[in-house]
Amino acid sequence: MRELNNLIERDLKTHFNSYLSEIPNDFLEVFNYALFPTGKLFRANLVWRYFCDINDLHLDKINTQKYPNTQLLSSAIEYHHAYTLIHDDLPCMDDDDLRRGKPTTHKKYNEWKALLAGDGLLNCSYELLANINHPNGMKIIKEFSKLCGASGLILGQYLDLMQNERGFKMSQILKIHRLKTSNLFISCLVAVAIISNKNETFISSSRELGKNIGLVFQLIDDLTELSALRISSHERSINPWLNNYSE
Repeated sequence: MRELNNLIERDLKTHFNSYLSEIPNDFLEVFNYALFPTGKLFRANLVWRYFCDINDLHLDKINTQKYPNTQLLSSAIEYHHAYTLIHDDLPCMDDDDLRRGKPTTHKKYNEWKALLAGDGLLNCSYELLANINHPNGMKIIKEFSKLCGASGLILGQYLDLMQNERGFKMSQILKIHRLKTSNLFISCLVAVAIISNKNETFISSSRELGKNIGLVFQLIDDLTELSALRISSHERSINPWLNNYSE
């Protein structure tokens, strides 16, 4: 795991230096702060592990530089994830002070710098995807746009915030988790399947697997949130382990 994380982080830094090279240093510092040091890189790990699994490659011997399309996908997923975290933490949303053991981006700098850095990472994720050299590269972008766009991940964020104003059923909590969390996992697996030239049946199976991995991941994450010294009012209102939602 650690060795693969090192390779993923190296690729993230390579793409950082390549795709963000024209940004002024003071603004570049905000991007760098939001991205590094990285977290667990769970989503990028999922990209590479699934890629190796369905292509009969040995993960412990993988040279990520031999697979530039998967490299770009892995970085795009992490850039997109980082954008969602920056925006999630903003005062108008979850209003968090800490992320990965350090002040959130808007606390370290300010709101407008954090907001613009998030916007930049969002767009950079699509730029990375657009550089995937594959006959079905446009299909990857269409899938990603649908899963992470206004009717996908962003809708999940909207419903999550609306949770503070409405009493949701457990089925609706799971819908939020599916949109806000599972969709990025689905993006990982569907894009890997497309890059690997798998058929539509395989792609559909990848979609279902990503959905289920995302739901389990988020429910476990909800549970671990309860170990925090301070549980925010927002977390208390949406955490399914603290609420007995009816159907």
